[in-house]
Amino acid sequence: AFALSWGLASGCSIDTRNAFSEHIALPDTPKGSVYDYDVAIEDGEWVEWRDRVPPTELPANKVGTNDVVIPTVDTARHESVIAAWLDTGKPVILCGPPGSGKTMSLTAVLRSSPDYDCAFLNFSSATTSHTVLKLLEEYATYKNTMKGMVLTPVSGKRLIIFC
Repeated sequence: AFALSWGLASGCSIDTRNAFSEHIALPDTPKGSVYDYDVAIEDGEWVEWRDRVPPTELPANKVGTNDVVIPTVDTARHESVIAAWLDTGKPVILCGPPGSGKTMSLTAVLRSSPDYDCAFLNFSSATTSHTVLKLLEEYATYKNTMKGMVLTPVSGKRLIIFC
């Protein structure tokens, strides 16, 4: 039910997702949408997303800064799905309208994981191939392999380039 709901209906409107959820029955859960639950890997039990939201303690000096993410059910849900996608090692495209939280969710996942290093590249009319190459050289080193010259992350982590 989890994979089905996220695989088929995650890009739909809330009304469509709710209608879709009515057709998927979750065993042994109180009334609610399939989107209200996550599957616990340890035992296969359904866990409410609200139980996955960590408590928030925001220091006074962080109030008003633009890099703070207040955990909610939605951010927990989105970050979990994004982390699972990234863990597959396959390319990921996040789609959505401006202001829907794509950048916020992705950067929250990347900053909280010791496995990733993140480089941000803003393209504009002034961006040149030299600009892109300099950014890559800041986060990666050249290595000569059997397949030719490649760039590998300096940190030994997986490098995510966010454009």
